[in-house]
Amino acid sequence: MSELIIKWKASAAYRRQQASATGHVPAESQVGTFDLAAMTPEQREAILSLAYLHPNGLAELTISQFGNSYSAIPQDAPPTPASLAAYCTEAVSARRALATQKLAEKITECIAEISKHIAERNPATHFSPYISQADAQSANDLGLSLDAYRAAKQQLSELQPIFAAEKAAAQAEADANRAAEKAAAQAKAAAELADRIAWANANGTERLQEGLAAGHRCDRLYEIERAAVDYPKFIVDWEKNAEWKDAVCPTLAALRERKTLMAAHPTAKIAIVWLIDQPLANKRDADYDYEPFEERQAIVVDDPAYTKYLVK
Repeated sequence: MSELIIKWKASAAYRRQQASATGHVPAESQVGTFDLAAMTPEQREAILSLAYLHPNGLAELTISQFGNSYSAIPQDAPPTPASLAAYCTEAVSARRALATQKLAEKITECIAEISKHIAERNPATHFSPYISQADAQSANDLGLSLDAYRAAKQQLSELQPIFAAEKAAAQAEADANRAAEKAAAQAKAAAELADRIAWANANGTERLQEGLAAGHRCDRLYEIERAAVDYPKFIVDWEKNAEWKDAVCPTLAALRERKTLMAAHPTAKIAIVWLIDQPLANKRDADYDYEPFEERQAIVVDDPAYTKYLVK
């Protein structure tokens, strides 16, 4: 004969009842055996649809929600062939319903993902999730249609060459724009350097002239020397050390000087402020003896021709 091994979990009510009747408390985990040949064909068919068939000729079944001991369903009585057949029939039906629901949800999700690719004109040929061959076989077994999925996939396949061409054109345009921006920036930098060299040759020190001629930008020295011409007595705050707050009521001299500066430099923003820390054109030496700064009224210039504020 072929044996069927049944693993089942005794409920607390059954164990209590057995203990009262026999004086022996049965274990929670129970194992029983049945002769498959003694069952009806209908019972065997139902049970074997769920049981595991061992290579040694035995069949095994665990009464549980998911087929393992961790999800065992407590039983109020020992199983019988009839109860086992009913359990297997119900379990197979429930598992089929769950599998059908999950696969239907996956098909819907796949169609949504394909629709997203189409809406975004995405030329990618791979997307996730997707319906595998195993999924397709399961859909056929469960009676689920893949027609909508296949139609969406076919539509995407037909559109992908168009999307790929669009992406390539967009990439080429972006590359061309970047190249044009780079060329424009290089031309602007070359023009600025030419202007800087021309100014230095006309107004700068020999150090600035020689430095620029040797290919050095000399940013700090150039702005300091140019400020001495454009804004006499102003300090280029190259170290970004100056701090200020609003001036409550500037002096008349400061107001007049601001008006004169604005007329001479119309592109600059010029403000009268209350200076609370001094501007620095160069870094302090390591042995600098710091002295408290005496706050005072000042004029601050933000000129687009300079990279730092000018303070007087």
